[in-house]
Amino acid sequence: MQFSLNNINNFNTLFVGAPHQQESNLGGNLFYGDAGSFSPQVYDYVIKRFCVQSMLDVGSGLGHLAYHISHNYHISVIGIEGLPFNVANAYYPLVHHDLTKGPFVCGPVDLVSCVEVVEHIEPQYMDNLLDTLTRGKLLLMTHAIPSQHGDFHVNEQPSSYWIEKLASRGFGLLAQDTQVIRKLAATESHFPTYFAQSGLLFGRLPVAMPNQNTANQSQAADQQKPAAQTAENAAPNTEADSKANSNTEQKEDK
Repeated sequence: MQFSLNNINNFNTLFVGAPHQQESNLGGNLFYGDAGSFSPQVYDYVIKRFCVQSMLDVGSGLGHLAYHISHNYHISVIGIEGLPFNVANAYYPLVHHDLTKGPFVCGPVDLVSCVEVVEHIEPQYMDNLLDTLTRGKLLLMTHAIPSQHGDFHVNEQPSSYWIEKLASRGFGLLAQDTQVIRKLAATESHFPTYFAQSGLLFGRLPVAMPNQNTANQSQAADQQKPAAQTAENAAPNTEADSKANSNTEQKEDK
């Protein structure tokens, strides 16, 4: 395993990983953890609001978040990580899994967490990623936005991209809760975290949702029906009115 250090006077910049690993989608992470990815107020809100009892942490790094959630909330946490070095040196027991080989398979969980990971996965492995992210009832995630240009980023996208991808797997954006977590992330005690910019909270939809275009077409058709029915009903009345008017005119002539 290779390391890089951006600032010799600041070992918070000690990075696990090497540039050649970008090609294998393994990415890298800060050795002492990235404070920007740690948002305790956000997790406290989600765990308490939705009574979370189990969590899958996708891309755990060195296990800081998994450790925090397990020890402070006493819930079951599975952490998965692609870098063998991280798994061997983690603060919390992690499962080694490479998303380029396939999705991670586990039993259903209440919450899936994925912080600053999706931008490191090539689009060709999107199915593996989405199959993993949708293992729970809820998905809490962040993503790199276009032009962010972070280390090992290969798929920077706007939020709308991920909303569409998750909708195809039966997950809908919890818009009001997403607003709450972004505001909470902006007021974290250390500094605003990634959640303030790109935090998203999704919920598994209980039923299949209709295609928006189909729904719009159905609504338009429903709106046209009363008008057509009114026209049909009006035709006999017009004919009857004509006969009545004709009879009246004949009586007046007599």
